[in-house]
Amino acid sequence: SPKFFKKYLEYQNKQTAGKVIYFNFRSKDKRGWGTQYLLKTKTKTKTKTLSLDRYGKHFMDGDCYRESCYQCAYANASRVGDLTVGDFWGIAKSHPDFNSPKGVSSVFVNTEKGQKLFEMMRPLAEVEEATLEEGMVKQHNLVQPSNRPVTRDTFYKSIDEPGFIGNIKVGFQPKARLKSVLPNKLIQKIKSL
Repeated sequence: SPKFFKKYLEYQNKQTAGKVIYFNFRSKDKRGWGTQYLLKTKTKTKTKTLSLDRYGKHFMDGDCYRESCYQCAYANASRVGDLTVGDFWGIAKSHPDFNSPKGVSSVFVNTEKGQKLFEMMRPLAEVEEATLEEGMVKQHNLVQPSNRPVTRDTFYKSIDEPGFIGNIKVGFQPKARLKSVLPNKLIQKIKSL
């Protein structure tokens, strides 16, 4: 939710004595595919795996979303927009030669107008056709709304109390910690198996 993210940015500013000059929540700079954030101050640059961060973990777990996200009428493959654009998760298996460590976008054409728009854009991009099934891998919200975890019931209970962000725990998470130190090429190789 916007309130949680605002509190988180306030927390980051306190941690760096108010010197955050740039913050990218889904940075692709260090490891690609936007699974970490990038924070810059005048003197240093910091990256951190989202699932090991106080805000990122809860964003990835889905227990801090707005209530409407858990009931979204648009979370299905019958889209009302002309185009649907997102990350092409799972491309390493279905189209390994088109995969990129910086990520690949998926574009679903939903209407005739969308098809015209896509054809206008096509010369400006590298395009590889895929099936709907390939493009929907790990795209939970093209099937149904986000699941509402039980922890969402109490997540925001103390958001207005001082120290809210500092008190959030992320746990040990050995798998995420291991992935954060392994070379990115090794991780991509493992994903393509």
